[in-house]
Formats: sequence, C-alpha cells, structure tokens
Amino acid sequence: MRKIFCSVVFLAFFSWGLTFAQENESLVIEVSLDQTSLSSLDSDVKNFTNAAYSQFIKGLTMVSQISVHTAETDNELRKIQKRSQIEAASGLGSEDAAYATDKGSRAKLALSFKVSPVGANYQFSCMISDIETRDTFTSATKKLPIAEVASDAVVDLFAYDVLFLLQKRKYIPQISLDVTNQLKHQEDSIENFQKYVDDYAKQREEAERALSELRSTKLSAEDQIAAENEERALQLKIEMAEKNRQIAEENLRRQQDELLVRAQRQKDLESYSKGQRDKFQKDIEAIEKARAAIRKEVVSNLSLKKRIELIEAAKVNLARLEQQLKDSIAENKEYYDAQMNEEIDRKNAEEWRKADLAGGVPTEAAKNIRKRQIDEIRSKYDALKQSVETDLKASAQPGLSSYREQISSNIADMEKTTYVFRSIDVTDDYLHLKVNEYNGNLSAWEVDSDFDLSSIPKVDTSAVILPQFKLSYVTMTKKSIPKENDKNYEKKYQEYQDTVDMADLYFRTSVPYIYSQIAIKVAYHSSSDTYIVTPVSFSIFRT
Repeated sequence: MRKIFCSVVFLAFFSWGLTFAQENESLVIEVSLDQTSLSSLDSDVKNFTNAAYSQFIKGLTMVSQISVHTAETDNELRKIQKRSQIEAASGLGSEDAAYATDKGSRAKLALSFKVSPVGANYQFSCMISDIETRDTFTSATKKLPIAEVASDAVVDLFAYDVLFLLQKRKYIPQISLDVTNQLKHQEDSIENFQKYVDDYAKQREEAERALSELRSTKLSAEDQIAAENEERALQLKIEMAEKNRQIAEENLRRQQDELLVRAQRQKDLESYSKGQRDKFQKDIEAIEKARAAIRKEVVSNLSLKKRIELIEAAKVNLARLEQQLKDSIAENKEYYDAQMNEEIDRKNAEEWRKADLAGGVPTEAAKNIRKRQIDEIRSKYDALKQSVETDLKASAQPGLSSYREQISSNIADMEKTTYVFRSIDVTDDYLHLKVNEYNGNLSAWEVDSDFDLSSIPKVDTSAVILPQFKLSYVTMTKKSIPKENDKNYEKKYQEYQDTVDMADLYFRTSVPYIYSQIAIKVAYHSSSDTYIVTPVSFSIFRT
C-alpha cells in the first residue's frame, strides 16, 4: 500500500511540472558551443567565439517565449534532479526522464553553435535537433570577414535567422517588430516605434479576446484544469503585451524628443563655420567609439534581474513542493481514515456472542473487549499513517533541501556582489541621465539622474536618493568666464556665448558626452519578502 501512495506523490509532482511549463508557454533550448571547432582557432578568435556565443544566446532570448539552457546550468540542474522529489518518491526517475530547465520545463530542442574559418571568412552555423526524435536540421549560415571579427551585427543577424527558422517551424509565434529591428540593427524611427505600439496593442487585444472566449466556454470537469492553465498563460501574455506597449510608447516619446533636439542642433550648427562643424562631427564619432567600449565591459556574470528571478523561481518551486507534500500527507490520512472507519464499522456491526450477553444486553466485560479491539484498529491505522507520512517526508526532503540550498546560495551570491549600472547601458534602461539647459546665473548645466528598478520584482530602492549635479562651464570647456572689468570684455563675452552654444550641442547628441554610474548592494529581507537596495557610490564620467 505504501508503494502505491509514493507513486501518487510522483505523479502529482510530475503533472505539476507539465502544468508549470504550459503556463509559461516556454520553448526550452539546450544550447552548447561546439568545442571541436573551437580548439582549432587561435586565441583571439577563441575569445571572439566565446563572446559571439554569449551574444547569440542574448539574441535568442529576446523572444520572451524562449528559455535557453546551457552546459553551466545543465550541470547544476542535473545535480538538483539527482536529489529530487520525483526520483526519491518513485524510485523510477532518471536524469533523462526528469530533465528540466530552471523554469521547470523540459528542453525541447538541442542547438550546437559553431564558428569555423572558411578562407578569408569566419562562418557561423548551428545544428538544431529535436530532443525526443533526434531529428536534425541546419540553420542558415552567416560569414564574417576576419577583418571585421569584432562585429556584433553579424551575430545578431544570425540569431535572427535562427529565430525566423523556429518561427517557420511553429516552435515560436511571430517575432515582434522591435526584436526584428534590434537584431537586424535597423535604425529606430518614429514610424517603427508607432508600429511597436500598434503591434503590442494588437497582441493584447487578441489575448483578451481569446481569454473572453475561454471564460464563456462551458467545460467538463476533466477540461477545467487545462482551461485554468490556459487562462493563466493568456493573462501573462496580456500583462507582457501591455508592459511592452508602454515601453514602446515611452520610446516613441523619446524618439520624438530626439527629433526635436536634432532639428535644433542642426539649426544651431548651421551658424558655425565648416571647421567647427567638422570638429563637432569628429568628436561625436570619438564619443560613440568610447561608448561602445564602455558598454562591452563586463561587470557581473549574472545580472541582478536574473539573480532575483532565479531566487523567486526557486521559492515558487519550494512552496509548490511543500504544498504537494502537505496535500499528499492529507490524502494519505484521508484514505487511511476511511479504511479505519470501515473496519471499525464492521467491528461494531458484529453480532454479540451468547457469552457476551446478559438478558440480551452486552456485559461490561464484553463491551470493554470490543472497545480494546476498536482501539487496536485505530492504533494500527495511526501507525500506518505515521509511517507513510515519515516516508513521504523522507522522500520529499532531498528536493526541498535542494531548493532551500539553491535559494540560500543565490541570496548569498547576490548579497556579496556589487552591482553596477550605467546610464550609457541603454539596453538595461535602469539608470538615466539628463543634462538640462545652461543656467547663466550658475554658470553651469544642471544634471539629473533617475534610477528605476521597478521592472525587477520585489526590489525596494527607497534608500537610493541620487544627488543633483552641476557641470560648470569651466569644467566642461576648460575656459574661464569673462568678467566685466576684463579688457575686450564684449568680445570675450561673445566668445563665451558661442562656446556655451557649442558645448550645449554635445549634450543634445544621440550619444552621451557624459554618463552616470551607480554601484549598489542588495540584501534580501525575509520579513518583508523584499530586496533592499543600498547605494555604494554614484559618479558621473565624461565619455
């Protein structure tokens, strides 16, 4: 009997894993770097290949439905699975049968990424296989001239080709316009951002319509669970579409502001000499190169957002496992209580023997014996319930301990890491810097910074108060401000005016002349279930 109930626990946990995957509608891809081809490359190209591999994965995961599973996560997950509740409870589990990703769903495809020298080019290619059937198909390949080995654009285009192939094969829905434009490195425009807004609004409308139809459909009890999973998936899709629409609207507003700034900048530039305009353009190109170099610096191997997502996912998994264990114990108790009550009812229904009666009424001795027999039945089933509960807890303990260790380890890693954000890292969009109009009374530009981590769940940044900053004319231009008693004051003042106007142009470029940087520490507070941010430093740098 105990073996049957252990199997019940296994089936419950296994079905939960399937449900969790359906809710997130995630395509899990196991991605690996072809080590054979890597070993034949020189050190510089090896470094590029590793960087291209990371860039490629980043491109794939721009599609929200895709979850990438790499060799690094694979080792950790297999370690967890060896101690999992499934194997411990069923005795039948295996690494292949229980294979999963950090999102709790099983990998569907395996992808091997490869960079190989072909004449004067390096060629990107990948092999994609179905995990179950092992059927393999090859994506389109891309070639990169050796002279352009540092280019990210080709990697992004290759990632787009792979995504498009997955879309054609119905593994993922249609790639959104903004993902397409980013991976193809197409210049953003007001028209594009308006398309993004319309695209996400349409996605939300379609999801809301599907949700409405689902809720109006009469379902049998058997179909109800699947419908609830689909409803949660649609609600998540609605939330994501709305969030992306709001981001697109904000980008549209910024793009409109940028156009106004560009128009004013061009108007201002027309009043300067050709030499001044050429110098301005040359400086901006230098700033752009500097920005590209800064953004390539690696601050942390795992972003704060990803770290918190891992902690929260493990907490959800732990809570579900605990609830499954609690439910299984309750079901076992209910089953044995029913068996016990049936046996007690049968014992109470037994006819009294003649020796048990006196005048047709049971004697006290007979009643005491019957009571002891019923107590023995209760004790027998109490022992069975306790034994099964002990077995269930013992089988569940490895999985529970694994998630608790995972949570504790991730929190410890998070708390000892200093996270750095820069306003120049536009892809993160957490720290912003704005240079306001020149203030003649202060002889400076007032600079505002805004730090917003609201897109990361449960983060509390109330302790972060960014200082206001003034960039003085002298600091910016390395020139002194003319005084009224100076010789040739009016001429010097006109030069001062021209210099302010020219300097102001540098703040209205599409690339930042200066950027802000904040370093923070993050601590998890279990009492409030929040991640408290404490600032370590805040600086402003010239690009």
